[in-house]
Amino acid sequence: MKINQNSQKTNIHAKNNFSVVGNNAVKSDKGLQANAFLWGNNQLSSKLSLNFRNGISFSAQKSNFTDTKLINKFNNTIAEIDQNITDVNFDNLKIEKKSENGKIKAILPEKYKKFEDNLNTIIEVIPELAETIGRKQFVNPTYPQYSHKNTLDIHILDVLQRFTKDEDYKNLNERDKYLGKIAILTHDVKKDAGINDKNHPFKSAIIAHATGIKLNLPAKETEKIKEIVENHHWSQNISEKKESIEGVALKFKQNGTWNIAKIFAKVDLKSVSDEIYERLKDTLGNYTEEIQKLLN
Repeated sequence: MKINQNSQKTNIHAKNNFSVVGNNAVKSDKGLQANAFLWGNNQLSSKLSLNFRNGISFSAQKSNFTDTKLINKFNNTIAEIDQNITDVNFDNLKIEKKSENGKIKAILPEKYKKFEDNLNTIIEVIPELAETIGRKQFVNPTYPQYSHKNTLDIHILDVLQRFTKDEDYKNLNERDKYLGKIAILTHDVKKDAGINDKNHPFKSAIIAHATGIKLNLPAKETEKIKEIVENHHWSQNISEKKESIEGVALKFKQNGTWNIAKIFAKVDLKSVSDEIYERLKDTLGNYTEEIQKLLN
C-alpha cells in the first residue's frame, strides 16, 4: 500500500470531547503499556496537548538577527561537532554554567574543551539550550526504570551524539544532517522541569522555528526543523492511538522529514534509559518498518 498525498489525511472523530485518530489505530501490547507508563496516557493530557497545538501560530517574518559572522561560526560548528562530540562520555557528566558579560556559558571538563567551545557557540544562537542545564526530568514513581536517567541538557546532547553515530546517519545528505542536528538541539528546550510535560514538542517547535528564521534559512528548511520537533513523539502518538500509522506516514511524506525522523525516534528513545529501549525497540521497529513500506 502506498500513501496518496492527495487523499484525506486521517480519519478523525470525536471521542470524549477530544480529537483522536480512528480505525487505523494499532493494537495494544506489553510494549505499548510500557510506553503509557513512561509518557502517560490519559484523556485530559491528550486534550490539553491537542488544544495547545491548535493554539500555536508561527510568524513568517524575516529575522532581524544580522550577525553574519556568528551565523557562519554556528554553521561551521554544526558541521564539525560530529568529531568533537563523539568521545564525550555523558554518563555521570555534569555541565556547569556561569554568566559572563551578560551571557550564559557552559563549562565542561578540560578534556572536552573543543566540545565546550562548540556548545557555547550553539548557545549564542539558541540561548534556550543554556536554560536546560541541570533541569531535572519527569520520573514515573511506579516505573522509574522507564524514566529519563539524565538531566535535560545531558539528554539533548546525548541524543545528538547518538544521532551522529547512528549507522543510518551516514546515509543522510549533508543538508538533512544539518537540519537534523538543529532539530535535536531544540527538541526539548521548553520541557518543564520534573513533570510529564505533554506540550513540550509544540512549545519547543516554536524555538526550532525561531532558530531557523534567526539563521536565515529558507522557509522550507525552517518548516522542516519545526515539523521534526513538533512530531518527534510520532511513535508515542501511534501507541496512544492519537494518530494512525497511515496518518503519520502521510505527514512525513508531505514534509519530507522521514529519513531524519526515523533515526531521531530511535536515538531519542535509547537516550531515555536502556530499560525502556529494550522494552519498546521491537514496537518502534515495527512502526518504522510499516511507515517505510507505505513511503516506498
